[in-house]
Amino acid sequence: MYYKLLKSKICIFILLALLTTNYSTTSADSEKPGLIKAFAYNEHKGNGVFDQQDYGMEGWNICLEKKGEVLEVCKLSDENGKVEWSEVAPGTYTIGEKLSETQKKAGWFVNEPNSNTSYEAVVDETETRYFLLGQEIEKVSFGNRLAEIHGHVTYDQNLDGISQLNEPLLGRWQVYLDLNKNGKIDNSLFWQGCTDMGVISDCLPNGEEPYLCSNPVDGTWHIRQIPKGTYMVRLVPKEGWSITGNVSYTLSVNGSSGIQWSDFAVAKIDNSVPSDDELIGTCTDYSDTFRVYKQSPTPTLQPTPLPTPIPPEPSPTPTPFRFYLRKKLIELLSVFF
Repeated sequence: MYYKLLKSKICIFILLALLTTNYSTTSADSEKPGLIKAFAYNEHKGNGVFDQQDYGMEGWNICLEKKGEVLEVCKLSDENGKVEWSEVAPGTYTIGEKLSETQKKAGWFVNEPNSNTSYEAVVDETETRYFLLGQEIEKVSFGNRLAEIHGHVTYDQNLDGISQLNEPLLGRWQVYLDLNKNGKIDNSLFWQGCTDMGVISDCLPNGEEPYLCSNPVDGTWHIRQIPKGTYMVRLVPKEGWSITGNVSYTLSVNGSSGIQWSDFAVAKIDNSVPSDDELIGTCTDYSDTFRVYKQSPTPTLQPTPLPTPIPPEPSPTPTPFRFYLRKKLIELLSVFF
């Protein structure tokens, strides 16, 4: 009798353990051994973080090379910017991105990780671990950028024509690229960036000149996503104000010097102190509805929708073996009761 009761308790314990264990062919917390992943994206702000205005890019060449071997395996990123290698043999690998000549010509450069830096993947029998400069990281990402010109608009209190750190910053001043270099803004278009082009005219088919407004919070302006080239940047004058410093800047941007800075200093013509409203100013600003534009076969400005977030992979479902085992154990227990 005691033996029979003990045996039934053991069976109950085994049954409870099986019912609370998730038997599946794939773990939800770890990936299959031998899987290496990478991601290529448009690094719009240049902050080294994939955020709201960034998106995965298709057709970027990511290469995998095992340390100690010359042969490398390269793949193009898919429509979501993803690249995967499966069933990779255990070992240490380097992962790098190689820009095409077309991408280089347009002015693209790698912002994440730093230039000439590769990731490292260590694959063993159970998992894949990623490293950058000796530090373990969670994922491999390649952030790519086009050129950017940015700066401040400041209230020149001492009228020296130079933007000083202690001078007030002015918001909602109109800064533009004077593409025809005639000293005035023509057929203005709020600049929202353009990615697939060799020259800026590819995204401005009607001869528009792109402009932005300085930020009312910190006086900064950023003309992002422009192809490499030489540009003249100007400030649109306001009534009652004069530009005390440079009225224009001529700047060259390319893949190795993709970021250029220029500041504009302004003051009231009568040297009066501007009111709070004048410090803020007015400017048609559509930054709240920012979208990145991509060139279509017939050059027209059509916004590319922000990518739909990819839902997380569902938790693995139990295998039929679990239910089969449960059934057999119930039949076994029924013998003792």
